[in-house]
Amino acid sequence: MYDYSDIRVVSANYLKLNYLTLSYELPERLIKRLAMSRLEVRLSGYNLFTVCAKELKGQTPQQGGFTTIQLSDRPSYSLGINVSF
Repeated sequence: MYDYSDIRVVSANYLKLNYLTLSYELPERLIKRLAMSRLEVRLSGYNLFTVCAKELKGQTPQQGGFTTIQLSDRPSYSLGINVSF
């Protein structure tokens, strides 16, 4: 009914943090006691947050149209440990 109308037009401005990785390599003086030569801890996150117009009501702002409703992707996290002996 409203396919050629601008009745569903909302602001397309958004800010999205899509991917972030934080890593830390422990100092050598601390890991020598554990008989290791290297120890790195890594935390990664994907789809961390999106700030957009409240009119979207949870829908992704990257959606190309309103023929199907797409909800925003849920965030996911991973933890990694890299050890060398």
